[in-house]
Amino acid sequence: MAKKPDIGLRQGRRLCQMRQEDRLAFIAEGFPILLASAQGFQNAAARLHDSPREEDVLVSFADEEAAKILILLDIVRCPPAQINQHIGKLMSWFYNHLARLIYAKATSWKPINVEQLQRYVIQECQEHTLEGFAGEYILPGGPVYERESALYADIQSHDDGELAWHEPRMRPSLFGPEESDALQLANTMQRLGILSLDSLRIVAAVWNGTRFSGNQTQDTAETLTAATLEQMEAAGLIPDSAENADLVTLYELWQLPMYELQITPTIQTIEELREAQEQMLNNAIGDW
Repeated sequence: MAKKPDIGLRQGRRLCQMRQEDRLAFIAEGFPILLASAQGFQNAAARLHDSPREEDVLVSFADEEAAKILILLDIVRCPPAQINQHIGKLMSWFYNHLARLIYAKATSWKPINVEQLQRYVIQECQEHTLEGFAGEYILPGGPVYERESALYADIQSHDDGELAWHEPRMRPSLFGPEESDALQLANTMQRLGILSLDSLRIVAAVWNGTRFSGNQTQDTAETLTAATLEQMEAAGLIPDSAENADLVTLYELWQLPMYELQITPTIQTIEELREAQEQMLNNAIGDW
């Protein structure tokens, strides 16, 4: 069989083949493009006040584009001894809706360590939820379902096997779209100068000495963030236009490195879901 030309889009896996310095330079070159793409969707959403579903879709697109920046920064933060183990996974996440949505959502989470962060991810990746009294209804869920339920009209099945049409969900649009945490963080990093090549070299040098797995805590991450900013300031890399509010946002939203995590759909069989329903019903009866 003739080999398909290895050209076109979706070539991110080739970052695995680059030397560290070349990879940092290539990533730095891409950050303004990714940020402009995310901001473009956000700006377009702001003009769709009377079309809440389309507004939501564009905000979600902005969220995922901003999340790509955070995924690439985890490549920068990953220690050299682990980078070959994780970079392929991270670049697959770069193209994966679930992983990008998890990265975006994770900006608002407050885990005490990496182990707890993994538990948050597993919970967020549940593809079905139990709703109603004692979990009487099995419903689809998870970030990808939320995304697709806004994007597409489709045919869906309920837990009783009956088919029904799905109408794309809408929410009331009162004040227009808010900037997502992921995009807010990416813009903050841009204002602080973190997304430049010289700053990425400092990020790599500071963070590469610490492997974030298991019990590594937010305190450690904040210490490394502070060290990063101190070295950037000493090198004159933080623009004069940066404000104290940017520092607050950076510490508040930049999540622990996630390169050691597993981000996969948490799939339960119908038998497992029925068993969970029964357990919830028994628990509810026991509380009476």
